[in-house]
Amino acid sequence: MSENKLKGIDAAIFDIGDTLLKFPLSIEEYHFKFLKQILGADFEVTSEQLSSAIDIAEHMVGMHHFDSRVGYDHLITSDEWHLVDKTLLKQLGVTENLDDLAAQYQSLWIDLLESTGHAPLPGAKEVLSYLKEKGYLLGVASNWDKPPHKQLEEHDLLKFFDDIQWTLVRGYAKPSPYMLIMASHNLGVNPRRCVFIGNSIAKDVEAAKRAGMKSILLSPYESEVEDVIVIQELIKIKKLL
Repeated sequence: MSENKLKGIDAAIFDIGDTLLKFPLSIEEYHFKFLKQILGADFEVTSEQLSSAIDIAEHMVGMHHFDSRVGYDHLITSDEWHLVDKTLLKQLGVTENLDDLAAQYQSLWIDLLESTGHAPLPGAKEVLSYLKEKGYLLGVASNWDKPPHKQLEEHDLLKFFDDIQWTLVRGYAKPSPYMLIMASHNLGVNPRRCVFIGNSIAKDVEAAKRAGMKSILLSPYESEVEDVIVIQELIKIKKLL
């Protein structure tokens, strides 16, 4: 899809991870790193095996949430993360000391997520400042397990947003359109006059499509996606809005 100016847009809603903020490594790379830390340098797993194991583990906790009737703003508990990590390891063929290894794995992720190792993507603050000056309303809709306000504030980005939506509860989390619809409602903007910016075709682009929003895919790996504007750098949003 061409990078012509988008018309009829009053609000821009952003994902966070790998869209506004980024860790030095990708999520997949951290999985590989942490697995070798707890299982040994000789442990080998393919990207396909890891992806399948993650899907099964996420489905497991998703069914737990469904059965427990948890709400949109549910904070995932340590026990639930333990279930995710234990299921993941089991799917990767680990059979011994599962509880201890899952606890070690969870600890590594907690240390990472509570660190200040993430940084804004190049151009993030410039783009948000530009959009506010142009009069756009700005929102966040991100699959996070807790409020992301602290991480945004650390990099002086929180002040730009008029609404922030977050959840990891399946049925509410992307690719469900729930957060995007909630953000547009709170902003007082028809979803069709919103654009959603994210980095995942399966979650972000799909959620925008279901919500009736236009979408911009930020990806250095994709060049063309049907009915989606693809950009390789965040700063290019200034040419679109």
